[in-house]
Amino acid sequence: MAPTSSRILELASIISENTAKIDQYLTSNRFSKPSFDIDSPVLLDLPPDLETARDLILDAKIELTVYHYNMALAFPVGEKATFAHIAEKCDLNEADLRRLLRHAISYRMFKEVEQRVVAHTALWKIMAEDAISRDYVGIGSDDM
Repeated sequence: MAPTSSRILELASIISENTAKIDQYLTSNRFSKPSFDIDSPVLLDLPPDLETARDLILDAKIELTVYHYNMALAFPVGEKATFAHIAEKCDLNEADLRRLLRHAISYRMFKEVEQRVVAHTALWKIMAEDAISRDYVGIGSDDM
């Protein structure tokens, strides 16, 4: 039986619902909204439940980013790859790729088996081997 909702919809919902919680808090407390304006606050002092909401937003964003660059497909499952190799396959410069991979590693999407060398974890093995699972994450992610 097919899942009732795709992973992309789950991620979109996580981002939308938790962003709304933070926005409501900022609005109701008359705090400045985050922006790139020179006078914008650099740090938000959020209560613990909203820090959790913020973390959920960032987790979902990382998953979408890893999907967007096809990092799971950059090297075969069961093998390991250097950051440089993955950067080349994903058409990213190595410094940017390194930052993205460090986030992905912290979320257990990949594991660093040697310095600047990674392997798939069980979660992203599925992404590399199963096109249907990959599609569930990816449907519409470029439109978000």
